[in-house]
Amino acid sequence: MRHDRVMGHINRLKPQSIIEVGIGTGALGYRLARTVETYVGTEPDAESRTIASSTIDRGRVVESVDSLNSELFDMLCAFEVIEHIEDDRSAVAEWLAHVRPGGHVMISVPAFRDRFGVFDEFAGHFRRYDPADLRSLLEGLNLQVLDISVNGAPIGFASEFVKNRLASRRLDQTETTHDRTMESGRVLKPSAGGRAIEFASLPFRKLQRLFPNSGTGLLALAQKPE
Repeated sequence: MRHDRVMGHINRLKPQSIIEVGIGTGALGYRLARTVETYVGTEPDAESRTIASSTIDRGRVVESVDSLNSELFDMLCAFEVIEHIEDDRSAVAEWLAHVRPGGHVMISVPAFRDRFGVFDEFAGHFRRYDPADLRSLLEGLNLQVLDISVNGAPIGFASEFVKNRLASRRLDQTETTHDRTMESGRVLKPSAGGRAIEFASLPFRKLQRLFPNSGTGLLALAQKPE
């Protein structure tokens, strides 16, 4: 549901290089890599990383930003990642070392604290974010917030209801948040069916434009100072 806005930002800003953190099996990374000269995706889960490496044919996939030394990129992307990290601020601060001055940051997260449910627990989320939370996080890292948009209404509400019901039956209380996070990259992010999902969701992506302030997800665009 965030796809149109993500690609809209990229088509407007035209970055030549992108680093994407937490790419799962690489469905979105495959598309992002085709828009730029240089693409690097990071993925800590070995199984997901293997799939992503075979999926992304115009970039490279590494385990973490630690292997990038001083390499800089025009844009940093992290889609549905920082909610899985207990110290989200420190993580984003570390990633920003790889964004060139004047470069951009695009981050998506599940929206609204009061919507935290059993599916969030199942997926390994520590939190959801109000728009003010996300703005505060980014501005606290000396980034200029250019846009924060809400996405997902109205179909996202129905989808979230179903996911909460299913998760309540499947939640394994013996699993750690880390284990759930690793699994989420393999199971909960689109993979081979990503293109089919993109086409099937087209009418709902258009419908959500009627609800600009309502939904289940947030997408933020920010800029690093020159």
